[in-house]
Amino acid sequence: MKKDLLLGLCLLLAARGARAQNPFIMDQYSADPSARVFGDSVYVYPSHDIRGGNGKGRADWFCMEDYHAFSSADLRHWYDHGMIVSQDKVHWVDTASYSMWAPDCIFHNGKYYFYFPSRARNAGGFAVGVAVADKPYGPFIPQDQPIKDVHGIDPNVFIDKDGQAYLYWAQGKIYGARLKDNMVELASEPVVLGELPEKGLKEGPYMIQRNGIYYLTYPHVENKTERLEYAMGSQPLGPFKVSGVIMDEWPDGCWTNHQSIIQFKDQWYLFYHHDDLSPSFDKNRSVRVDSLFFNADGTIRKVAPTLRGVGLTGAEEMIQVDRYSAISAAGARISFLDSSDRFRGWKLTLEATDGWVRYNGVVFGEMSRGIAEIRAASPDGGAIGIRADAMDGPVIATAAVPAGGAWSNIAASVSPLKPGVHDLFIKSLKGKVEVDWIRFPRNGLTHTDQQARNPIIYADVPDMSIIRVGDTYYMSSTTMHMSPGVPIMRSKDLVNWDIVGYAYDRLDDVDELDLNNGKSAYGRGSWASSLRYHDGRFYVSTFSGTTGKTYIYTTQDIEKGPWKAVSFKPSLHDNSLFFDEDGKAYMLYGSGKIMLAELNDDLSGIREGTTPQMIIEDASSVAGPIGLRAEGSQLFRIDGKYYLFNITWPRGGMRTVTIHRADRLTGPYVGRVALQDKGVAQGGLINTPNGEWYAYLFRDFGAVGRVPYMVPVQWQDGWPVLGVDHRAPDTVALPISKGLDPGIVASDDFSRQKGAPAFPLVWQWNHNPDNSRWSLDQRPGYLRLTTGRVDTSLLLARNTLTQRTFGPGCSGVTAIDVSHMKEGDQAGLLLLQKKYGWVGVRVTGNKKYVVSVREGTTTDSVALTQRTVYLRADCDFRRRADKGCFYYSLDGKNWKPVGTALKMEYTLPHFMGYRFGLFNYATKTPGGYVDFDYFHIGEAFSSTEN
Repeated sequence: MKKDLLLGLCLLLAARGARAQNPFIMDQYSADPSARVFGDSVYVYPSHDIRGGNGKGRADWFCMEDYHAFSSADLRHWYDHGMIVSQDKVHWVDTASYSMWAPDCIFHNGKYYFYFPSRARNAGGFAVGVAVADKPYGPFIPQDQPIKDVHGIDPNVFIDKDGQAYLYWAQGKIYGARLKDNMVELASEPVVLGELPEKGLKEGPYMIQRNGIYYLTYPHVENKTERLEYAMGSQPLGPFKVSGVIMDEWPDGCWTNHQSIIQFKDQWYLFYHHDDLSPSFDKNRSVRVDSLFFNADGTIRKVAPTLRGVGLTGAEEMIQVDRYSAISAAGARISFLDSSDRFRGWKLTLEATDGWVRYNGVVFGEMSRGIAEIRAASPDGGAIGIRADAMDGPVIATAAVPAGGAWSNIAASVSPLKPGVHDLFIKSLKGKVEVDWIRFPRNGLTHTDQQARNPIIYADVPDMSIIRVGDTYYMSSTTMHMSPGVPIMRSKDLVNWDIVGYAYDRLDDVDELDLNNGKSAYGRGSWASSLRYHDGRFYVSTFSGTTGKTYIYTTQDIEKGPWKAVSFKPSLHDNSLFFDEDGKAYMLYGSGKIMLAELNDDLSGIREGTTPQMIIEDASSVAGPIGLRAEGSQLFRIDGKYYLFNITWPRGGMRTVTIHRADRLTGPYVGRVALQDKGVAQGGLINTPNGEWYAYLFRDFGAVGRVPYMVPVQWQDGWPVLGVDHRAPDTVALPISKGLDPGIVASDDFSRQKGAPAFPLVWQWNHNPDNSRWSLDQRPGYLRLTTGRVDTSLLLARNTLTQRTFGPGCSGVTAIDVSHMKEGDQAGLLLLQKKYGWVGVRVTGNKKYVVSVREGTTTDSVALTQRTVYLRADCDFRRRADKGCFYYSLDGKNWKPVGTALKMEYTLPHFMGYRFGLFNYATKTPGGYVDFDYFHIGEAFSSTEN
């Protein structure tokens, strides 16, 4: 019986849709929604409001330059397919007008026709164009010219039951005409639908038919702002009789509204817009949806706009209680979480014990442990209560909210509640309380209990490529100018990783990689890699702008090696190595323009007699106007389809994930935006043995570097849908991290057992080392670094031994015997990036000094009279402080600050997060040496606040 009940709840959710809260597009402005049912999904084609000015139209007026398509199979999870039409891709459009106003889309004879208005380049007035596609999300190909004799805005297409298509539009009045079967030409002269009100602006026609009645719906300014009205008739072109109001004017003065109406799974819905995300500027609007009902006589029942939207919400989801069904007259209000970033949404504030909200339609199943998780804050401490089904219904949870005003996730016990659909009443019990969301996890685990947190690795591990072999995951990453290079990491859970090897010891021997003749490879070396497993062998490809080559490494044992290398010219940028089902090897590569090259059977180069072909002309275009062109290609073949991941950076936006899909390797490819949140981007897909899918991506995180994120993935209509509500979540349903030590970073006492590797794999040299100038044997238990030449800069000195810093804070400590340094020598502990800093010892006038240096400038100097000195560097990455502080000690216990704090900064010339480094270099006479006793790394800061 329990199983049948839960199945019934799932079917109810599927039938009615769930949590389409208003507005339902929360990452951009959207208006004038044209909704259509294609197949088993709803597609919405809104106009795309942006802020004008600065060369983009008028700052005080409507400004639109492109269109996106959105779809949902349940009115609950909406997916942005990305840009489908842009004004700069339509020949006849005046691209200075930014007037891509309300559109529509229709399916006819196997094609999708997208209708859109804009000001024409030559005529100056508005015209209506058409773009055609094979899929509802594109790619849409605009026709060269607009539809002849159609001058106006807000096109709407209706196909009657006899197959005849009609086009409606507005220009002061509302017009209609028959369309030819080609859908791009009029079949009749336009007529004015003249039975409508004479007074006031009328626009935005949208036609539906129900039970033989034709409903012409439209916005109309009867007073000062638009309300939604309708007229009824017996023919598609009238005559019509004005019959009523669908939605009243906005009481807050928002000037416009615009509607479409569909029937989906036996329920009618009204799509419309409001200025929710821009209440002080009603030219930036957001689309909404609410249920619509007909009276018995065929008239339309007036719709009251709601924040709650339509459908049911699962109790385990984040219930956004600020999207309430009802609210108390006093003591409760909503406001933006962050007024500087309104796309983050709203919060509920309960200011007194009489404040409450109701949130209806929450589906509860069986819970193994009754827990409510509440994200809340209170300045002075407070409490809230949650009741079920009525204001005087049973109390199912109470929660005390700590004082201080900081947001926290609070766990509260839940009283037993019968599985089914319930309404929730949230009420203040004490003090002022702010609430972001509430959820009831089925397994009783809160988000912070047993879930991993992003970033998964709080250290510089960019450009990841991940595969799974059996129950083991392997990952390659980028370390550019470091040696050895292309680290290979292993994990059993996608969270806890350890380095098991490197693809190469030395990428190549050239001056830049060897730090010879004043040359270096900072920020270059080898870039993004591609890790593959094929026919029992492992493959890693990478490329280098330093050498102009592409490199491929192969092995049968990824954890022990050895790796066999081949290389060839040219350097294929951000290549993705791919073995197709026929066994042939290919590389996809490029920036913006994505190319496909077939490789020789031995992978030694591009196959002779073949020419690389372009498979995507501009992979960036789906994300909008280009800032950084699409790169970072990673290709996957899943269930017979090809999925290409890229990173791009739209102008004025953030790093963005795009996905292109095709039925064949060579295309054609259809693209969409997959994730646009926090700049989390570049990566690909991985699945678990249990069939769960994740996207592995990275995020620029300040001075610590580019840090890995794991983002959950669901599949919808054959597309991977990334994130939670299209956001990269802070927590993810994976095991918690056990820390980075010793898998990614580790302490080292420089003692080695016989036969042990020279260094733990956490260490890398800055550029290729001079192996004759370091030793672990000349003084066992110590690392000896001996100078071999004179250098003018620390950044040009060889044999700096490094490992990653990590967040949120870390410390590195070492002890050095400096008794054999020569005049002009400098040695110590480094925080390495272009804007570097170090603490160490300098020999000047045959005297030794503890010094602190920032980018070559000494900020402090203290005389040193003993042979051993202890050095420490602390890194504070908390809240992007990005501060480095340096200390020295004469006994390893009592620490003294030295110099000023280093303001760490991630710079593109080095293109790498900060690293700890041990170094020794000569400025006058080579041959001096220092002995490092140990290097200890840890999370703790000292008692001194840095």
